[in-house]
Amino acid sequence: MSNNEIFVFRFVGGRIAETWGVIDVLGLMRQIGALPGTNTAT
Repeated sequence: MSNNEIFVFRFVGGRIAETWGVIDVLGLMRQIGALPGTNTAT
């Protein structure tokens, strides 16, 4: 099983001010068989 994610942090004054994240939920759901589609696990 594999999982793809990306997170971006914006820092202000040495502290995290904002966070953005994207998780490949569609790919994960396909891998566990919850949705039809190609199994992309490596």
